[in-house]
Amino acid sequence: MKRIFPLVGALLLVIIADIVTPAQTAPASEQQNKTNRSRVLQLLEDSGHNYSKSSDDVWAVPYTGNNLKEFNVVAVLEQNLVVLVVIVANKEEVKFTPEMMTRVLRLNEEFDRVKIGVSESGNLFVRIDLSLRIIDGQELKENIEQIAAAADETFLAIKPYYTAPK
Repeated sequence: MKRIFPLVGALLLVIIADIVTPAQTAPASEQQNKTNRSRVLQLLEDSGHNYSKSSDDVWAVPYTGNNLKEFNVVAVLEQNLVVLVVIVANKEEVKFTPEMMTRVLRLNEEFDRVKIGVSESGNLFVRIDLSLRIIDGQELKENIEQIAAAADETFLAIKPYYTAPK
């Protein structure tokens, strides 16, 4: 299992780049980027979750769900936002049908704070955007747990349309 997470981390970098789009604000200075990275690291420490660094602005929190067995909650620093994202299913793993999309849309309405989407490359994901300015370790912990639960519940909802063994 420990060998899987570094490989998954590299793959996630490619997938996350497809999901997280740059903010419309002016680019942050390098000093601001360093400050924000330090803040995210402290928030991750304060959250109490284990994590690993995938790149300068990307961290992975390993999680085990009841339905989606092993996955990463990925935290991405995007200027002044911390974006939490979980890839629920890759494009080739799911048969996208109107019925499946209806289930996903209903979940999207039911979940608090969590967005469900399909990336440009066709992967199904759940995501939460958090303002770095106002979160603390407890808030990050609660949001990591919420997005993990949402990913697990989303996977259960799409399981009849899932084509790859999980």
